[in-house]
Amino acid sequence: MASEAIQTDHRELPVWRRARELVKMVYKMTGNFPEAERFGLTMRMRRSAVAVVSAIAEAYGRRSEGRRERSLDLARGSAFELETQLILSGDLGFAYDVEKEITAVHQVIEELDALTNGEL
Repeated sequence: MASEAIQTDHRELPVWRRARELVKMVYKMTGNFPEAERFGLTMRMRRSAVAVVSAIAEAYGRRSEGRRERSLDLARGSAFELETQLILSGDLGFAYDVEKEITAVHQVIEELDALTNGEL
């Protein structure tokens, strides 16, 4: 990871900002899910979205590069979980046209990959 990226305040990172927007999208979307899903897919999707942005912040609170990269890897894993959950929400008929949200998840994953590879 590039030393400049390590110095950056996580709140200034475009990926952190994009992940925050993703949380807002997920909360808005899941607010329309059936009440029966409150402790099912709704909770899982919200937890995954929050885990992405939280792990990015955690990465920048870490002092060692190895732990920082592990936190970014956890954020990436949570983003893939969220992608799957978005697809399932469409499959189950809870949400329609989830492509916008899936595209947003893919952007976060790409930025996390670039950040981990020292490209940002």
